[in-house]
Amino acid sequence: MSLFLPSGKAALLGAVAAVVVLSVGAALWLADSPTEERQRRLDDRRVMDLQAIERALDVYFSRNGDLPQTLEELGEGYGVADRRHDPVTGEPYGYRVTGDNTHELCATFDTASPAGEDGRWRVATYFWSHPSGEHCFEVEAQKVGP
Repeated sequence: MSLFLPSGKAALLGAVAAVVVLSVGAALWLADSPTEERQRRLDDRRVMDLQAIERALDVYFSRNGDLPQTLEELGEGYGVADRRHDPVTGEPYGYRVTGDNTHELCATFDTASPAGEDGRWRVATYFWSHPSGEHCFEVEAQKVGP
């Protein structure tokens, strides 16, 4: 019994092995590093926090007819007590009233929102697209409810 494969089978086995090695190499090359993936997930969390804060500000505005001067004024009754601070630094998100019903919400992002081939940002809600670094969103409070 020979320990060597016949030449046809050896060539086929070699081709399959080459395809597997190339596939794994391509997957590793295309995949983001664990650090980049963590940064992207943290930025997603920041956007979700800002969206929750914005909804709470709309409720506050509807109930009170004006905006709070600080995010701390939202308190426990608005469901965002644990979402007013950056998940990594613990620093409060930026907030500034700019008019009767307008304000800014700010955060510092590790990465830019993904862009398509045309360079436009691609996120679930275009409004919340952001570059890397500090970015503020200009927002107008909306009355909600009856």
